[in-house]
Amino acid sequence: MKEVILVRFGEIFLKGKNYGFFEKTLFNNIRKKLDGLNLSINKTSGRIIISDFSDEDKMEIIERVRTVFGTVNLSVAYEIETNIDKIKEICANITISTNTFKVETKRADKSFPMQSTEFSAMIGGIVLKNNSGIRVDVHNPETTLNIDIRESKKTYIYYEKIACVGGMPTGTAGRVMLLLSGGIDSPIAGYQIAKRGVTLSAIHFHSYPYTSEQAKQKVIDLAKLLKNYVGNINLFVVPFTKIQEEIHKNCDDEYMVTMVRRFMMKISQRVAEVLKEFDISRHR
Repeated sequence: MKEVILVRFGEIFLKGKNYGFFEKTLFNNIRKKLDGLNLSINKTSGRIIISDFSDEDKMEIIERVRTVFGTVNLSVAYEIETNIDKIKEICANITISTNTFKVETKRADKSFPMQSTEFSAMIGGIVLKNNSGIRVDVHNPETTLNIDIRESKKTYIYYEKIACVGGMPTGTAGRVMLLLSGGIDSPIAGYQIAKRGVTLSAIHFHSYPYTSEQAKQKVIDLAKLLKNYVGNINLFVVPFTKIQEEIHKNCDDEYMVTMVRRFMMKISQRVAEVLKEFDISRHR
């Protein structure tokens, strides 16, 4: 028996023949996020298993994985070989500290000789026998003992499911250029679109001295926050003062905002085109 972190994912199951690509991308993204930590990471059917980590690194691993787009939830679990007697032995030593509980079994391995409900009832009886003063509540339990029997002939026993960010794995849905200001709207927009699997780059238009160096630093800090979720993010800071001054000199007041935004869009489009050309040439 060993302690592992069991990572689950959701939407990518809907991708049919492309499922393998989405699963591989998610696996690689998690592996990159955990770079520098001493551990093992492997795929099994419908799960990613992180193991061989130290107690000191456990919470760090959980916090890093929670921010990987494509992960739905995770659990700290005990992994054992699938064997009825072994599962019964472990569950007989489980202590339930709440007043109510239930056992929930998922039987992905259809060769397992007992049905899920039948097995849950049997394990529930064993837990009741060894924990006085508790009762079963299948509708609203304070504690749920989960038993996940996988096709790999491994069984995972755990209590808690820790929510992750969800969405689709970064790198599965093209590239996007984000106009990043110092406000709250643009980083939220970047987060939400990145959650659908795109690779994000960002551009900021800096009009010094009309906007301060502190304002530019705030944008850099926002890009670093986004990086925690979207992975590596290119941030381009464009000096915009001269363009803005020329617009102010030569434009009617009613058109100035429109012209500023038009120039920002044109520059952003050109930067995106250069990035695309660079990426194509780099992979030839």
